[in-house]
Amino acid sequence: EDDVDWFRREFGGHIVFLLRHPIPVAQSREEFPRLESFMEPPFCENFTPGQLAAAREVLSVGNRFEIATLDWCFQNAVRLRHVSPEWPVLSYEQLVLDPEVVIRHLASRLQLGAPDRMVARLYKASGSTGKSSRISQEILRDPDAMRRNRWWLVDKWQERTSPEQVEAAFRLLSTFGISYY
Repeated sequence: EDDVDWFRREFGGHIVFLLRHPIPVAQSREEFPRLESFMEPPFCENFTPGQLAAAREVLSVGNRFEIATLDWCFQNAVRLRHVSPEWPVLSYEQLVLDPEVVIRHLASRLQLGAPDRMVARLYKASGSTGKSSRISQEILRDPDAMRRNRWWLVDKWQERTSPEQVEAAFRLLSTFGISYY
């Protein structure tokens, strides 16, 4: 988690750093298998005493949403601090709202051939849509509906999020020095 560039060094590939807004990620998480290990050395040495104290407080008195947001912070804070200029940094939201531009950018940046073939594949639903709501599944199976509902696909998390949850999430992001969202 704290040395993503290892993959580039070890395998000679490219890193594409993809983020998704922490709130919909927190809403969809069911398990946090590595959360406790983030609090242990050597990984915890990436964080200040204040950040670790805030994490311990969330772990002891936080609700499931706050714990899931903390997990997102641990998974992304170190990488965001050490983003290399060589890495394309993309968001899920960019991919949904402007996929053609993102694909052409990646194809150019990573010297990939046939971006038109990738663009042609855009509107085919992933095999993992089973976890999506019925309405989302219907939209994801219909290319025209996907084009019409891009903003809804990106923003639908707001329908199930209270102002208190938004405030708690952004308080944690601020504690961890994350300003991307």
